[in-house]
Amino acid sequence: MERTIDWFARSPVPSLSDPSAEIALSVEYRGSTVTDGWNVGEVFRVQDLADVPLLADLPPDQAARAARWSREVRVAAGDMVVERWDAARDFYVIIDGEAEVFIDGDYVRHLGRGDFFGEVAALDWGSGFGYVRTATVVAASDLRLLVLGPDRLGVLIHACPALGEKLQAAARERMRRI
Repeated sequence: MERTIDWFARSPVPSLSDPSAEIALSVEYRGSTVTDGWNVGEVFRVQDLADVPLLADLPPDQAARAARWSREVRVAAGDMVVERWDAARDFYVIIDGEAEVFIDGDYVRHLGRGDFFGEVAALDWGSGFGYVRTATVVAASDLRLLVLGPDRLGVLIHACPALGEKLQAAARERMRRI
């Protein structure tokens, strides 16, 4: 419990006080800076994001930002991607493959290409509050995932309110099931 509290105390929370920050090279993010630079070995293109329903409506500049900020994670079939009660806050989008969602060992749903998870933990619910993982996700086949950290996801949500609305609606629905 102490590790979780310490982690929350150190975690950045999205905050963009200057509207021009959307196009800046770095974004102030409550005491830290999110650099809008290219990832080493970038693997996602803007077109990859346009093929994902959740991200398809991002304006071109924000889609380019999301492509730069994301990283790829590959998970073998049968391996756990996230575990319930974990305090990590990354957000995941399935680019290829399938996964199964469980709560306390009970099957909840199947996820496939274009589906996402981790939004409940990744979203800032106000005053820096975030949830721990609410479910366990296991790869049903080999997975290729697009992953965004909560700070960068927060910047995208601020710049694209429609994305935030979609994620909050999904999070509210999923919270009802716990």
